[in-house]
Amino acid sequence: MTQFGTPGLAPRDNEGITNGREVLAYALAQLLKLAVVYALNFARALNPLYVWAFHTARQTGIFAVSIGLNVIWLPLVLIVFLAARGLLGGVPAVVAQRAYTFTSSSSEIGAFVLAYVLLYGILVGVNIAILSKVYIAFGPSLAPLLGLTVSIIAATATYVVFIFLRRSFGSA
Repeated sequence: MTQFGTPGLAPRDNEGITNGREVLAYALAQLLKLAVVYALNFARALNPLYVWAFHTARQTGIFAVSIGLNVIWLPLVLIVFLAARGLLGGVPAVVAQRAYTFTSSSSEIGAFVLAYVLLYGILVGVNIAILSKVYIAFGPSLAPLLGLTVSIIAATATYVVFIFLRRSFGSA
């Protein structure tokens, strides 16, 4: 007998702090979010909201709308992630014994929210300090590509921080 498992029994493929199906579920949730955000952007569906915010409070209004939209995205992405994770059988053993279940815990949700808020705060700081100038330099034709790249990097970093926090908090 070893410290890593019971002899004769195949280990569950969802042992450990994460697994490929959980990563896929998170990627699908983020891809869905990005698709909706870009569709809304290209359709200019949110332009009236941003124009109103700018006329009401200038840059502060636009910043408030951006924060508000991210507050809306957070629970939506979490719900899609948890549903996809359950459907794909990617629930890690540290979260639940059954891999195919729609479940979570308060510590896991707290880890997700904290990771999302931390990385959003970092992203806002990087956007203000550096990326705003880069977006202008790229111009309207390449700025969406830069935005997509930054979004993918931020989503990946958020997942890594989430896994670290979930492990630190103890998810069950």
